[in-house]
Amino acid sequence: MTATMHFPESVGAFAVANTPSFLVRKLRADPEVNGLKSKGSENLLRELAKSVKKKPKSLEDAVLPYVFIVALSLTDDGNALRKAASFKPRYARWYSEIATQLLSAYKPSTYVTLSVLPQVKSFQSYSGGY
Repeated sequence: MTATMHFPESVGAFAVANTPSFLVRKLRADPEVNGLKSKGSENLLRELAKSVKKKPKSLEDAVLPYVFIVALSLTDDGNALRKAASFKPRYARWYSEIATQLLSAYKPSTYVTLSVLPQVKSFQSYSGGY
């Protein structure tokens, strides 16, 4: 998945980030990161696991663990996010802090579509006098 993926906005945010919360805010606002949630939590978790194992050779490599865990936090899979938070990457110094922040802010959501049948009520009118 990562071979053809580029995250120029995320790389730029990572380059100037001075706090983990700034980086998270910028990554959440990146449309490319938001688009990753459609890849599914299993794929994101697999890519995240790969990205935390290797020493980054570029800024784009260095931002990948953050990109994947933020994208994972946008899915509805809390178990995958908890598993991702347990990773201990050597080369991503803000990873644990960001993972903790994302876990504490995670709110699982479920969408249900309800079909409501129209109901016809009969009304009685009273036309009596006083």
